[in-house]
Amino acid sequence: MSQECEHLRNELRKTQAHADALSAELHEQESSLRRELESLQEQQRDLLKDLKQERHQRQEVELEARQATEEITFLKDELRRNKEALQQRLSERESELEKLRKQIMTKSMSSTSEEELEARLHALTENLIQKQTLVEALSTEKNSLVLQLERLERQLKESQAHTSKPHTAIAGFGQPDEYPRARLPGMFVESPFDGTVTRKVKRAYGVIDSFSIRAGIFLRRYPLARIFILIYMGLMHFWVMIVLLTYEPEIHGPHIKPSANAISKTLT
Repeated sequence: MSQECEHLRNELRKTQAHADALSAELHEQESSLRRELESLQEQQRDLLKDLKQERHQRQEVELEARQATEEITFLKDELRRNKEALQQRLSERESELEKLRKQIMTKSMSSTSEEELEARLHALTENLIQKQTLVEALSTEKNSLVLQLERLERQLKESQAHTSKPHTAIAGFGQPDEYPRARLPGMFVESPFDGTVTRKVKRAYGVIDSFSIRAGIFLRRYPLARIFILIYMGLMHFWVMIVLLTYEPEIHGPHIKPSANAISKTLT
Protein backbone atom coordinates (compact mmCIF):
# COMPACT_ATOMS: atom_id res chain seq x y z
CA MET A 1 0.00 0.00 0.00
CA SER A 2 2.83 2.39 0.85
CA GLN A 3 4.53 1.52 -2.40
CA GLU A 4 1.40 2.43 -4.36
CA CYS A 5 1.16 5.73 -2.49
CA GLU A 6 4.77 6.46 -3.23
CA HIS A 7 4.21 5.56 -6.87
CA LEU A 8 1.19 7.83 -7.02
CA ARG A 9 3.20 10.64 -5.42
CA ASN A 10 5.89 10.21 -8.04
CA GLU A 11 3.30 10.25 -10.79
CA LEU A 12 1.72 13.33 -9.25
CA ARG A 13 5.10 15.12 -9.09
CA LYS A 14 5.81 14.19 -12.71
CA THR A 15 2.37 15.40 -13.73
CA GLN A 16 2.88 18.63 -11.79
CA ALA A 17 6.28 19.19 -13.38
CA HIS A 18 4.82 18.51 -16.83
CA ALA A 19 1.98 20.91 -16.09
CA ASP A 20 4.46 23.56 -14.94
CA ALA A 21 6.49 23.05 -18.12
CA LEU A 22 3.36 23.34 -20.23
CA SER A 23 2.33 26.49 -18.33
CA ALA A 24 5.75 28.07 -18.87
CA GLU A 25 5.65 27.15 -22.55
CA LEU A 26 2.14 28.59 -22.85
CA HIS A 27 3.28 31.80 -21.14
CA GLU A 28 6.24 32.06 -23.50
CA GLN A 29 3.99 31.50 -26.52
CA GLU A 30 1.59 34.18 -25.25
CA SER A 31 4.50 36.61 -24.87
CA SER A 32 5.74 35.78 -28.36
CA LEU A 33 2.24 36.22 -29.83
CA ARG A 34 1.86 39.53 -27.98
CA ARG A 35 5.14 40.79 -29.43
CA GLU A 36 4.11 39.68 -32.92
CA LEU A 37 0.75 41.41 -32.49
CA GLU A 38 2.43 44.67 -31.46
CA SER A 39 4.80 44.41 -34.42
CA LEU A 40 1.86 43.83 -36.78
CA GLN A 41 0.00 46.81 -35.30
CA GLU A 42 3.05 49.01 -35.77
CA GLN A 43 3.34 47.86 -39.39
CA GLN A 44 -0.34 48.59 -39.89
CA ARG A 45 0.08 52.14 -38.54
CA ASP A 46 3.06 52.71 -40.85
CA LEU A 47 1.11 51.41 -43.84
CA LEU A 48 -1.87 53.63 -43.01
CA LYS A 49 0.46 56.63 -42.72
CA ASP A 50 2.07 55.84 -46.09
CA LEU A 51 -1.37 55.39 -47.65
CA LYS A 52 -2.47 58.77 -46.33
CA GLN A 53 0.63 60.46 -47.75
CA GLU A 54 0.12 58.79 -51.13
CA ARG A 55 -3.49 59.95 -51.23
CA HIS A 56 -2.47 63.50 -50.35
CA GLN A 57 0.19 63.55 -53.06
CA ARG A 58 -2.26 62.14 -55.57
CA GLN A 59 -4.78 64.86 -54.74
CA GLU A 60 -2.10 67.54 -55.23
CA VAL A 61 -1.14 66.15 -58.64
CA GLU A 62 -4.78 65.92 -59.69
CA LEU A 63 -5.30 69.54 -58.63
CA GLU A 64 -2.30 70.65 -60.70
CA ALA A 65 -3.61 68.63 -63.64
CA ARG A 66 -7.00 70.39 -63.39
CA GLN A 67 -5.28 73.77 -63.27
CA ALA A 68 -3.22 72.90 -66.34
CA THR A 69 -6.39 71.76 -68.13
CA GLU A 70 -8.10 75.05 -67.32
CA GLU A 71 -5.10 77.02 -68.61
CA ILE A 72 -5.07 74.96 -71.81
CA THR A 73 -8.79 75.59 -72.31
CA PHE A 74 -8.29 79.31 -71.73
CA LEU A 75 -5.39 79.47 -74.18
CA LYS A 76 -7.40 77.58 -76.80
CA ASP A 77 -10.26 80.06 -76.44
CA GLU A 78 -7.85 82.99 -76.62
CA LEU A 79 -6.15 81.52 -79.68
CA ARG A 80 -9.51 81.05 -81.36
CA ARG A 81 -10.52 84.64 -80.56
CA ASN A 82 -7.21 86.00 -81.83
CA LYS A 83 -7.56 83.95 -84.98
CA GLU A 84 -11.07 85.28 -85.59
CA ALA A 85 -9.93 88.84 -84.90
CA LEU A 86 -6.97 88.37 -87.25
CA GLN A 87 -9.20 87.05 -90.01
CA GLN A 88 -11.61 89.92 -89.50
CA ARG A 89 -8.79 92.48 -89.67
CA LEU A 90 -7.38 90.85 -92.77
CA SER A 91 -10.77 90.96 -94.45
CA GLU A 92 -11.12 94.63 -93.47
CA ARG A 93 -7.67 95.40 -94.83
CA GLU A 94 -8.45 93.58 -98.06
CA SER A 95 -11.68 95.52 -98.44
CA GLU A 96 -9.80 98.78 -97.79
CA LEU A 97 -7.16 97.83 -100.33
CA GLU A 98 -9.86 97.00 -102.85
CA LYS A 99 -11.48 100.38 -102.23
CA LEU A 100 -8.13 102.10 -102.65
CA ARG A 101 -7.50 100.23 -105.87
CA LYS A 102 -10.88 101.32 -107.17
CA GLN A 103 -10.16 104.88 -106.14
CA ILE A 104 -6.82 104.76 -107.93
CA MET A 105 -8.47 103.37 -111.00
CA THR A 106 -11.10 106.08 -110.83
CA LYS A 107 -8.48 108.75 -110.32
CA SER A 108 -6.37 107.43 -113.15
CA MET A 109 -9.37 107.42 -115.45
CA SER A 110 -10.31 110.93 -114.43
CA SER A 111 -8.37 114.03 -115.37
CA THR A 112 -6.03 114.13 -112.39
CA SER A 113 -2.44 115.19 -112.53
CA GLU A 114 0.51 112.80 -112.30
CA GLU A 115 1.77 114.42 -109.10
CA GLU A 116 -1.53 113.77 -107.36
CA LEU A 117 -1.49 110.15 -108.50
CA GLU A 118 2.08 109.67 -107.28
CA ALA A 119 1.23 111.17 -103.87
CA ARG A 120 -1.81 108.93 -103.64
CA LEU A 121 0.23 105.88 -104.62
CA HIS A 122 2.93 106.76 -102.08
CA ALA A 123 0.35 107.10 -99.29
CA LEU A 124 -1.20 103.80 -100.35
CA THR A 125 2.20 102.08 -100.24
CA GLU A 126 2.94 103.39 -96.74
CA ASN A 127 -0.50 102.30 -95.55
CA LEU A 128 0.06 98.85 -97.02
CA ILE A 129 3.46 98.55 -95.30
CA GLN A 130 1.94 99.52 -91.94
CA LYS A 131 -0.84 96.98 -92.35
CA GLN A 132 1.62 94.25 -93.28
CA THR A 133 3.61 95.07 -90.13
CA LEU A 134 0.44 94.75 -88.09
CA VAL A 135 -0.34 91.41 -89.70
CA GLU A 136 3.16 90.15 -88.94
CA ALA A 137 2.82 91.23 -85.30
CA LEU A 138 -0.49 89.38 -85.03
CA SER A 139 1.07 86.28 -86.60
CA THR A 140 3.94 86.42 -84.09
CA GLU A 141 1.48 86.67 -81.22
CA LYS A 142 -0.46 83.73 -82.62
CA ASN A 143 2.71 81.61 -82.85
CA SER A 144 3.59 82.51 -79.26
CA LEU A 145 0.17 81.39 -78.06
CA VAL A 146 0.51 78.13 -79.98
CA LEU A 147 3.87 77.44 -78.31
CA GLN A 148 2.42 78.17 -74.88
CA LEU A 149 -0.49 75.85 -75.62
CA GLU A 150 1.85 73.02 -76.66
CA ARG A 151 3.97 73.51 -73.53
CA LEU A 152 0.92 73.32 -71.27
CA GLU A 153 -0.31 70.20 -73.05
CA ARG A 154 3.08 68.54 -72.42
CA GLN A 155 2.89 69.52 -68.76
CA LEU A 156 -0.63 68.08 -68.52
CA LYS A 157 0.58 64.76 -70.01
CA GLU A 158 3.46 64.68 -67.52
CA SER A 159 1.11 65.32 -64.58
CA GLN A 160 -1.22 62.58 -65.82
CA ALA A 161 1.77 60.22 -66.03
CA HIS A 162 2.59 61.08 -62.40
CA THR A 163 -0.97 60.33 -61.31
CA SER A 164 -0.77 56.87 -62.92
CA LYS A 165 2.16 56.00 -60.59
CA PRO A 166 0.85 56.53 -57.00
CA HIS A 167 3.80 54.74 -55.28
CA THR A 168 6.53 56.86 -56.82
CA ALA A 169 7.92 60.05 -55.33
CA ILE A 170 5.87 63.03 -56.39
CA ALA A 171 7.99 65.74 -57.90
CA GLY A 172 6.90 69.35 -58.26
CA PHE A 173 4.78 70.08 -61.26
CA GLY A 174 6.83 71.64 -64.06
CA GLN A 175 6.53 75.32 -63.97
CA PRO A 176 6.76 77.19 -67.21
CA ASP A 177 9.60 79.57 -67.72
CA GLU A 178 7.16 82.29 -68.66
CA TYR A 179 3.63 82.96 -67.62
CA PRO A 180 0.85 83.39 -70.19
CA ARG A 181 1.05 86.63 -71.94
CA ALA A 182 -1.08 89.40 -70.58
CA ARG A 183 -4.40 89.77 -72.37
CA LEU A 184 -4.62 93.43 -73.32
CA PRO A 185 -7.91 95.12 -74.16
CA GLY A 186 -8.39 96.28 -77.70
CA MET A 187 -7.83 99.91 -76.80
CA PHE A 188 -4.35 99.10 -75.43
CA VAL A 189 -3.11 97.09 -78.43
CA GLU A 190 -0.36 98.92 -80.30
CA SER A 191 -1.34 100.30 -83.66
CA PRO A 192 0.92 101.63 -86.40
CA PHE A 193 -1.14 104.83 -86.35
CA ASP A 194 -0.32 105.57 -82.66
CA GLY A 195 2.02 108.33 -81.67
CA THR A 196 5.19 107.90 -79.62
CA VAL A 197 3.56 108.85 -76.31
CA THR A 198 0.57 106.58 -76.95
CA ARG A 199 2.82 103.61 -77.70
CA LYS A 200 4.83 104.19 -74.52
CA VAL A 201 1.64 104.33 -72.44
CA LYS A 202 0.33 101.13 -74.02
CA ARG A 203 3.63 99.32 -73.50
CA ALA A 204 3.75 100.43 -69.85
CA TYR A 205 0.21 99.18 -69.38
CA GLY A 206 1.16 95.86 -71.01
CA VAL A 207 4.14 95.43 -68.69
CA ILE A 208 2.02 96.19 -65.60
CA ASP A 209 -0.76 93.86 -66.77
CA SER A 210 1.72 91.06 -67.52
CA PHE A 211 3.33 91.43 -64.09
CA SER A 212 -0.04 91.38 -62.31
CA ILE A 213 -1.09 88.23 -64.19
CA ARG A 214 2.21 86.51 -63.39
CA ALA A 215 1.90 87.50 -59.74
CA GLY A 216 -1.68 86.18 -59.65
CA ILE A 217 -0.67 82.84 -61.15
CA PHE A 218 2.31 82.60 -58.76
CA LEU A 219 0.08 83.27 -55.73
CA ARG A 220 -2.49 80.78 -57.00
CA ARG A 221 0.09 78.01 -57.33
CA TYR A 222 1.93 78.70 -54.07
CA PRO A 223 -0.34 79.00 -51.00
CA LEU A 224 2.67 79.69 -48.76
CA ALA A 225 3.37 82.88 -50.74
CA ARG A 226 -0.21 84.05 -50.18
CA ILE A 227 0.09 83.35 -46.46
CA PHE A 228 3.42 85.21 -46.30
CA ILE A 229 1.98 88.27 -48.08
CA LEU A 230 -1.08 88.31 -45.80
CA ILE A 231 1.14 88.10 -42.70
CA TYR A 232 3.40 90.84 -44.08
CA MET A 233 0.43 93.13 -44.79
CA GLY A 234 -1.01 92.44 -41.34
CA LEU A 235 2.31 93.28 -39.66
CA MET A 236 2.65 96.48 -41.72
CA HIS A 237 -0.89 97.60 -40.76
CA PHE A 238 -0.18 96.75 -37.13
CA TRP A 239 3.04 98.77 -37.21
CA VAL A 240 1.31 101.78 -38.78
CA MET A 241 -1.42 101.63 -36.13
CA ILE A 242 1.22 101.55 -33.38
CA VAL A 243 3.02 104.55 -34.90
CA LEU A 244 -0.22 106.52 -35.25
CA LEU A 245 -1.33 105.72 -31.71
CA THR A 246 2.03 106.38 -30.01
CA TYR A 247 3.17 109.44 -31.99
CA GLU A 248 3.07 112.68 -30.03
CA PRO A 249 3.90 115.91 -31.88
CA GLU A 250 6.10 118.46 -30.17
CA ILE A 251 4.17 121.40 -28.67
CA HIS A 252 5.94 124.76 -28.27
CA GLY A 253 4.90 127.70 -26.20
CA PRO A 254 3.20 130.68 -27.86
CA HIS A 255 6.13 133.00 -27.14
CA ILE A 256 8.92 130.65 -28.29
CA LYS A 257 10.25 131.51 -31.70
CA PRO A 258 11.99 128.84 -33.78
CA SER A 259 15.66 129.44 -34.39
CA ALA A 260 17.20 129.82 -37.80
CA ASN A 261 18.85 126.42 -37.53
CA ALA A 262 15.55 124.75 -36.73
CA ILE A 263 13.89 126.49 -39.68
CA SER A 264 16.67 125.41 -42.03
CA LYS A 265 16.46 121.82 -40.74
CA THR A 266 12.71 121.84 -41.24
CA LEU A 267 13.04 123.13 -44.78
CA THR A 268 15.70 120.53 -45.63
